Amino acid sequence: MRDWRPGRVVGDTNSPDLLARLADWQHGTADIMASLGSSDLPHVLDRSLRQLVPFDMSVIFAYPDGSRPLFLHNGLQGQEFGP
Repeated sequence: MRDWRPGRVVGDTNSPDLLARLADWQHGTADIMASLGSSDLPHVLDRSLRQLVPFDMSVIFAYPDGSRPLFLHNGLQGQEFGP
């Protein structure tokens, strides 16, 4: 059972499921680092985070100084947008 306060897990933290997800996350972080600077980064990040927790949608915005935010990634529809 998950206590949704940050950093709180109720139950067995040594469960095989949790340990397997954490091992997958370690591999996922290597994939994330390898994709830095590439157009694949948003998809790799989504895939890696889904190994930890389920979610329906992700978005990525860039906030350049003195400009409007730039919408870079829509994880629900898988569309990419650029500046």
